[in-house]
Amino acid sequence: MDGLPHLRGSLDIVDCQSLERISHLPALREKLVLSNCQSLERISHLPALRELWIQGECPLLKNVEKLDSLKRLTVDSWQMNFLPEGLLRLLQDRQLHQDDDFTLALHSENDILFSKCVMGGQYWPVIQNIPRVEAQGYRRDLNLRYTKEPYHYETSYR
Repeated sequence: MDGLPHLRGSLDIVDCQSLERISHLPALREKLVLSNCQSLERISHLPALRELWIQGECPLLKNVEKLDSLKRLTVDSWQMNFLPEGLLRLLQDRQLHQDDDFTLALHSENDILFSKCVMGGQYWPVIQNIPRVEAQGYRRDLNLRYTKEPYHYETSYR
């Protein structure tokens, strides 16, 4: 999906199993919600987008770029064991913007994903450079709250 230059506000795409890319939506400003887009490989050139919400799994997502105004990334997945390569790269790129307003929100019930995000986990080198991280399990017995400045770290994960 690309080339809808006048689309503004928010856009929800649900159960679009054959969608492989979303790009070139320069006027989309508020929120893009992607639910169960299993074939999605690329999200790019959404320069005004402020919030990206990914629900379900997007295991093929390898390229997420040119989201220069992004302030919040929410990943909401019951079963996800890992963050797709494209999301990790996006989080690493956000470090270059030195954007103190950026927030990563994770909603998952998966101990494996939580273990990768906490201090000492596989994703911690990326997580520790994000200004704010909010991670919560659906049952609310898993959580992670982190703020880079001023430093604050707490988790219920053991």
